[in-house]
This record gives sequence, structure tokens and C-alpha cells, in this order.
Amino acid sequence: SAGNNGGNVLYDGVTLPAGAYNIVAVGASDDINDADRSDDIIWTGSSLGPVGVCSSAETRIKPDIVAPGVGIMSPTGSSGLGLWTGTSFASPHVTGSIVLIDQLTGESLFAEEIRALLLNTAEDRLQSNGNAGNDGPDNTWGYGYLDMNEAYFEAGDVDKGTLVGQGNDAFFKFDFVDAMDTATLVWNRHIVNNVGVTNNLDLFLYDQATGDIIDSSEYIGRNIEQVKANGDYESAVVKVNLNTLNTGLTEDFGIAVNGQLSEVNLPQFNVTVNSKDNVICNTPTKLNIKIKNTGQIAMHDINANLNLPPNTVLVSGLNPQTLEAVNPGQTKVVSWTVRFKDPSSSAVSVDVDSSSYGEEIFATANANIVCKNVINQNSGRYHNTSLEACKLSPTGTLICL
Repeated sequence: SAGNNGGNVLYDGVTLPAGAYNIVAVGASDDINDADRSDDIIWTGSSLGPVGVCSSAETRIKPDIVAPGVGIMSPTGSSGLGLWTGTSFASPHVTGSIVLIDQLTGESLFAEEIRALLLNTAEDRLQSNGNAGNDGPDNTWGYGYLDMNEAYFEAGDVDKGTLVGQGNDAFFKFDFVDAMDTATLVWNRHIVNNVGVTNNLDLFLYDQATGDIIDSSEYIGRNIEQVKANGDYESAVVKVNLNTLNTGLTEDFGIAVNGQLSEVNLPQFNVTVNSKDNVICNTPTKLNIKIKNTGQIAMHDINANLNLPPNTVLVSGLNPQTLEAVNPGQTKVVSWTVRFKDPSSSAVSVDVDSSSYGEEIFATANANIVCKNVINQNSGRYHNTSLEACKLSPTGTLICL
């Protein structure tokens, strides 16, 4: 329970241990003694946040969530029943909700996943008047008003992951995103030598179709991050980043969304150079570069840069060439026309890079192409014709009849 101090007093409003990082602090609502949920308000005695973050100008949102806490039927000391009010009578609603989720999922969810689910599915309320709204978490309603109907519906759209090492990322595909849908990330604070230490995780939401960022949450002193969609999207990409590793080697987290969630791999390139191994010197030769996305989400802002040896001239084609996007499993081709000047073996390479979801992806492909002069047997002059009409002499010269 968040406490019954009301008001908005930094540090003193929310009582301990509700102000702790890994605790679900529950505030109390007043249902006005009717069955209509829409007119419920915050109870005037419910403690409000924020809670300070040591050695930081940041504050943490508290309470985390709100549940009914006024006129709650509960046993009395005389073995009877009575109506009770306070955050201590709101928190059992959340405890019971966790039990129901365990029952629904067969106790398959970890604590971080359950916490993420409850906060992500809570009904957003306006801090100013308690009406349903979309202004996000605040220090009155926390991440919202407990909504078990939504939590039941979204219980399958949660996941748990582990990040290994600073800078490590995890990616999730979030399909059928509606405006104001959210993704919520939760992890735990650790105690090391009696001192609380928090690893810093950040959360990002991208439009998969364009690669554009939709929203981000990059607080330093919190262990809950939440992002929100500003419109409808067929598919979005959620990125979890271990920004700062302050303790240990890994960090477990739970994540929940309002839609279909699946963990995916960052896009990867399969790049090949498609050309003949033997070509005629001083004759235009076409190089086709196939770029295939072998990952599970689209890649964006792709640049292909052709590296040519000194004896080679670029005849046509911009260098580098750009592609806007390559979807999963899709192959796109970029082409150049070049001319090899001298008889020799030429090493051609292509560097491909992509800036997708705040990450840089690289790949390189190589090809060894042999340029040969062609001599007409009748005239003794160089002759440009197809290599299929020629044969190699004992001295290594192509002879074309």
C-alpha cells in the first residue's frame, strides 16, 4: 500500500516500503459507491508521489497502480464484517489479481512479466480530474487504474528476456498497433554490499515500415520504462537496450504490450556479387549485387559501396547506391557497369551497411574477376566478342575465330 498521507510531499508522501524500486505501490480509488467505473476518483487520503532518486535530479513515479480502496468489505476484529478505507484495502485487489493471472497462465510468468502486464494494461487516468485519458503515468494514478479485464485479454502478450553486457539489445515485433497502445518494460534493482544498484535499461518504439522512431523512454533512475504509439501501425519494433551495466553481468526483464508480441532477431545481410568470372578487357561488364534480408524484421537506410581495383573504371551507376528498405526474406539488387582495363585478376568488393532501429548493420561481399584480351586468329587484332565463341591457347591467350 502506498500509504494514507494524501498530498504531494516529496519522500514523505509514499510510505516505506512502497517507495522501493521493486515494490508494486498501490494507491486507493473511491468508486463513489456505484457500479460505474468511469466516475471513480482518487481517494483524498491516498499518498501521492513522486519518490526521489538518490544522487539524481530525477524522481520516480509512485504509486505504481491504483485499485479500489474506499468502503471495502473486510473482516473486523470481532469476527464480523465491516467497511474499511485506505490503501491497505486497495493493495489486496492487486495481490488477488496476481493470483488470478497465475491461475490463468499456469504460473508460467515471472514476477517481472506480471508486473509489466499489470502496469501496461492499467487504465490511463488524467491526473487533473481522474477521467480516462492518455497523458501517461503520473504521481496520482501511477501507471493507471487496475484493469483485470484488459490484463486477462493481454496475458499472452508478455515476454521475458535477459541482456548480457553493456550495450546489449533485445528486439520484439509488436503487430497491429493502435493509437495510444503502450509497451512497458520492468526489471529489478539489485542490492550489492547493502547498497541499491540499478542497471539502466532504455525502451524504444519504431515503425517497422519506415524505421522511424515513434517513442522512447530513457530515464536513468527508474526501473520501469513505458512507450506509447502516436497512431495506428501495422507493425512496430520494440527495442530494449542495456544502456549502463552498473552491477553483475546480465539483467533480466519483463515486457508487455497491447497487441501481438514476438521476440525477433536484428536484420542481417546476405550479400552476393553476381558476375561472370572471366570477362573481356575494355568491354563494359555488369555487376549485380544481391542484398537479402535474412532477419525477421525490415532493414532500412541501406547503402551499397562498390570498391574497385586501380585497373578498373566505373562506367555507370551511382556509387554508393541506396535502398530505402528490404523486408524479411526479400532480395533487392543494385547494379553497376564497369570496365576492366588490363589483363589480370581483379578483386572486387562491396560494402553494405544499414542504419536500422538505432543500430548499424554491416556486410561485405567479394568477387575475383579475370579480365582477358581476345585476339582474332585471322587479323591478329583485339576482338570484342562473347567468350563463348573463344578458346584458350596453350600460351594462355583467348583465340576467337
